[in-house]
This record gives sequence, structure tokens and C-alpha cells, in this order.
Amino acid sequence: MNIQTSKVQARGQITIPQALREEMDFAEGNLVTFQPLGRASFVVSKLKTDDLPTATHGVTPPRYSREEHLEIVKKIIASKKPLWTEEDDRHLARLKKIDTRKKYDW
Repeated sequence: MNIQTSKVQARGQITIPQALREEMDFAEGNLVTFQPLGRASFVVSKLKTDDLPTATHGVTPPRYSREEHLEIVKKIIASKKPLWTEEDDRHLARLKKIDTRKKYDW
């Protein structure tokens, strides 16, 4: 395969040339890794299906199934208890005070 070029778009997106996608069997939704090689080069690798659990670290699986969640919501509604209390208001006010003092550097 010949060397091919692609332009980096405004949001950092790079289009993998079609011939290369076909040769490497890339498809929409595939996860890839970028490994830097110095300041001007990097290696792009397609993750294998076996790698996906480690590749999607940070994704928390749901605690309840959809059906379990609906049952919980039905029980809460049937209980006729208030969904938001003055205690919740006080707690939210405390959180807002804490949050305004923090400076996030993302």
C-alpha cells in the first residue's frame, strides 16, 4: 500500500483513507488506539473484540436491568412519599457552595 495523506479537521478528526480502511477491515464504530512515536508520528491500531473490556474502561455497567428499574420507580410512585424534601434542598445548597469554591482545570 502506498503512503496516503489525510487532513486534520477543526475538531481533531482524521479521515482514514478508504483504501486503507478496506485493507485493514475498519468499520464504523470500531475502536482504535493512537500510540505516539515521537512528536510527529503515531501508530493507529484497531482494537480486537477481545480487547474491548479493557478498552472501554470507565464505562460503568448499569446496576439494574430496565425491568428492575421500572419496578423501583413504580414502588416509589406508589409510596406517595415526597420525591424532594427540605433536607434535599439543604444538601443541594451545601453542594453548590462547595462546587463554587472548586476550580476545575479540564
